[in-house]
Amino acid sequence: MTRSFFTRLCLLGLALIAAAVGCAGRTTGASDFTQAANGSWTAKLSFVGSCDTSCSFFVRWRLVGTTTWTNGPRHTIPSKVTNASASETASGLFPGAPYEYQACGRESSQNEDFCAGPDGSGGSTQTFVPGPKRVYVANATGSDISQYSTSSTGLLSPLSPAAVDTIGTPAAMAVSPNGLSLYTVNGVPYAVNQYDIGSSGKLTAKNPASVPHDGGAPGIFGVGITPDGRSLVASANGTFLDQFDIGAGGKLSSAVRAPGYPYINRPNGLAVSPNGKSVYVANTSGNNILQYDVGTTGALTAKNPLLVASGGGSLPVDIAVRPDGKAVYVANNSGNIAQFSVDTAGRLSAKSPALVTTPGPCLPSGIAVSPDGSSVYLSCTYNQNGTGTVVGQYDVAEDGRLTAKSPASVKLSGSPASDVAVSADGKSAYVTVTSLDALAQFSVGAGGRLSPKSPATVPTGDGPSGIAVTP
Repeated sequence: MTRSFFTRLCLLGLALIAAAVGCAGRTTGASDFTQAANGSWTAKLSFVGSCDTSCSFFVRWRLVGTTTWTNGPRHTIPSKVTNASASETASGLFPGAPYEYQACGRESSQNEDFCAGPDGSGGSTQTFVPGPKRVYVANATGSDISQYSTSSTGLLSPLSPAAVDTIGTPAAMAVSPNGLSLYTVNGVPYAVNQYDIGSSGKLTAKNPASVPHDGGAPGIFGVGITPDGRSLVASANGTFLDQFDIGAGGKLSSAVRAPGYPYINRPNGLAVSPNGKSVYVANTSGNNILQYDVGTTGALTAKNPLLVASGGGSLPVDIAVRPDGKAVYVANNSGNIAQFSVDTAGRLSAKSPALVTTPGPCLPSGIAVSPDGSSVYLSCTYNQNGTGTVVGQYDVAEDGRLTAKSPASVKLSGSPASDVAVSADGKSAYVTVTSLDALAQFSVGAGGRLSPKSPATVPTGDGPSGIAVTP
């Protein structure tokens, strides 16, 4: 960070006085991990912020589970700035340990700092694990999970062993916010598998290795974890959602059925809001979205209304939330994306236009938002026979509305494209390609545009479906 840069930048999530002075800010993720000669690591901790008057700010970080913060240097900004981004370097970090950070600041007229995480609130922190990032792929046909390490440029290389066996047919996956646990939703048997992530990135099954849930017919599934790491929600393409407490060592409790029957009809992809207060589920056969409040114990209660039409589209299969929590995007397998605004209670309402056409149009199966909220990516196949596969790419306006980038898509060999994920630093994207038994890997360049890495794909196991990346 240079001094000249900070003459243009102010942080920060001064939410308590935002209405009066127009300040806002949030963290956007850790990247550029570098190992020192003594074995410790450094990380670039990024954030974005705005303010109407002069202000000052700093970044603070700590090991998850500890109480003492390490504060970076304080910087003073003499004038108004809008949506400016910057970063601070944290050093002396232990490899493989979970950390959290916040951006803190105050207006020149204030006496106390306010600290904010990824949703701009004081109740959230941005988590990260120093060291190489890991990527995991659920291989439904092969009943195993491929595991990869990443280079500094996001290129994947298999760990040893390249895959670990799993119980049943794994589909959707999620990594805990502290980066220490991985969970997969199974088709048969209907269960959530649970794994420890070691310091090397290798998976080992927890004890027990899986926890049953109500389930339903095999198909596309969803799984999500609240940002505090205390609750997990799973769908299994039947007529129920299950919710689990996450206890010591990342172990799941017995399943508890979420409300909503008989209105739930093939719940598939799901997403948890960045503030952890809302859960949204793509309700495929119902052609709508289920929306829930998350209580202080993690229990789900139906919002009013519970059901929101999928923007006029049909067959919603996956869902993603913008990192600031103010927009939600739904991949409709009928060939479009539904886009929603989010009110202060977490309720959805259709934007105008309610639907955005997919490239071609194609039939999407997965959707992801970049960590900075500026881009949306879509894994997409041209017809039900699976011929012709692309990754759609969209710009996100300040108000959350989508417009196609130029070009609107990037071609893939093989088909169909099952899932898409973006790395925590926003510099790489990954797409599972079922017919190739491969994972396509892309660099994210200027304007969020994708370009194939070299090599363009890496092998997976049989029938790759879901993807998970570490924070």
